[in-house]
Amino acid sequence: MDDNLIIRVLIFLVIIFIILFVYKFLKASKQKRKKYLLIILIVLCIWLVFFSVDYFRTKNQKSPIFCRFTFWSNLNGGSVMYYGLGYKVIHFNKILSYEERIDLKCSSANYYYICSWYPSYDVAWNKIKDDAIEYSYEQYQKTINK
Repeated sequence: MDDNLIIRVLIFLVIIFIILFVYKFLKASKQKRKKYLLIILIVLCIWLVFFSVDYFRTKNQKSPIFCRFTFWSNLNGGSVMYYGLGYKVIHFNKILSYEERIDLKCSSANYYYICSWYPSYDVAWNKIKDDAIEYSYEQYQKTINK
């Protein structure tokens, strides 16, 4: 089954759940509304913690904790996509083309990127290509200077 189809079905189910929840919320008494709001607040706080941990780990170029490994591609060096609740982390391990290389010895880019579910691999790579190549080159220079 296609990953995009799974994501669209999950989004559809979440929208249906939200509509039903709002309907039930509007019909509920004040006491039940407070309980519903408390549940929403708790779920939102938990999601915020999950996202924040994964966000700061990817900014420090570490693998995410609260995402599920779903896709691995051996065609471009072994890039991996992890899916979380409303976001995904792409671990680019990409073999660089001759035009993309800063130094001929630095031939691959190893970089983490966090985004929403929608950007494809190629769209995300085009967005962060310069940062990823620069970061990989800096890491390459550090290993040479040791």
